[in-house]
Amino acid sequence: MNRNKIVAAIDVGSTKIATLIGQVSEGSEKINVVGASSIPSAGVRKGQIVNIEEASDVIVRSVEAAERMAGLSLSKTFVLIGGAHICSQNSHGVVAVAEPQGEITPEDVRRVIEA
Repeated sequence: MNRNKIVAAIDVGSTKIATLIGQVSEGSEKINVVGASSIPSAGVRKGQIVNIEEASDVIVRSVEAAERMAGLSLSKTFVLIGGAHICSQNSHGVVAVAEPQGEITPEDVRRVIEA
């Protein structure tokens, strides 16, 4: 299985945690489902995580079940979380980096977020 053509998503909801793994078909925009799981949710209420340990356990079990079905291990995934508490804010920050010829450091990232 070509790992560059794999896409995955985890839906974290109040009633279930679902994981879906798809493989993008060569030469088309179709995605074939190669792994899926749905496990009753725990630690999530009204779209908010109220018990991180319970929610984490169910998320891990859901991902592992989908990975077993697909026969692969995920290295990255999209995470979907809904609810009335979700909001977004557009912002723009600019700062000088500590070493312009080097890597951006965690401190550089912290300063731009605060800008």
